[in-house]
Amino acid sequence: MGLDRTRSPSERAETPLTAAILAGRWIRSAAVDDEGGRRWRANPDARGRSALAAAEPASLYAGTAGIVLFFLELAAATGHEAYLEDAREGARCLATTWRDQADLSLYHGLTGTVVALIEAGWALGDGRFEEEAVAAADRIVRAARALDGGPGWTADPAQRGDGGIVLGLLRAATALGVPAYEDIAVAAGERIAALAVPGHRFGDCPDLPVDAVTPGFLAGTAGTAFLLARLYGVTGERRFLEAAGRGAGFVREVSVVTD
Repeated sequence: MGLDRTRSPSERAETPLTAAILAGRWIRSAAVDDEGGRRWRANPDARGRSALAAAEPASLYAGTAGIVLFFLELAAATGHEAYLEDAREGARCLATTWRDQADLSLYHGLTGTVVALIEAGWALGDGRFEEEAVAAADRIVRAARALDGGPGWTADPAQRGDGGIVLGLLRAATALGVPAYEDIAVAAGERIAALAVPGHRFGDCPDLPVDAVTPGFLAGTAGTAFLLARLYGVTGERRFLEAAGRGAGFVREVSVVTD
C-alpha cells in the first residue's frame, strides 16, 4: 500500500495496519463512558454534529457493535491488549442496552449486536456477554412471523432485512450451541430460496419499488446469493445452491464490463 498523501506526515498510514491504528486513535477520541459501559459519538468534530441523518448508536453499521468488532480485530492484529479494554467496555454497553433496540436486522439492529456480543464473549472469555447474546437471539427468534412461504421478519430477502438476520442466526447457532437458531434460519432461508430471483423483488419496502433492480450486497441480489451459498454450506441441500446460482446469474446479466 502506498504512502497516504492526503494527511500530514504525522498522520499518514504507510500500511493497512497503521491506517487501522490511526483509525482506532480517532475512534477513541469519540468515546463516552458511563455506568453502563462505553459508547462512541457518531462524529466527534468540534461542533459535535452527527455524520448520520438518523443516529444508530448501537448498530454494526454505524455504532457500538461495529466498533467492538473493530477493536477485537485490532487487538488480534497488533497484540496490544489495551484495545481489548475498548472492546470490553463497548460490549458491556451493548449487554446493558440491547433491550432498547427495536430494529432486528444485522447491519442496523439487534442481530448485529448479537454477533458483536458473541465475538466479545469468545475473545475476552466473558460468559456474561454470551448469556446476553443468547437472550437477544431468543428475542429475535420469538419475533419471527408467518410469511408467504415460511417464517421471516421484514419480508425483505436482502442482507439489510431477513437475509442478514438469517446470517446472524447461523453464526449464533454455531457459536452458542443452540440448534433452534439454525432451524429457524434454514426455514426462513427456504422462503428466500423459493423466490424466482432471490433478492430481486423486495416486497413491502417503502423506499424501493417492488421490481427494483439492485444487484448489490446490502440491499440486493449479490448479498442474498451469498447467504444462500452459506446455507448450502451449512445444510448441503442443493436447492440453496441452485438458488444462489440463480442470484449470481441475475447479477451477471445486469453487469456492465468496461476496460
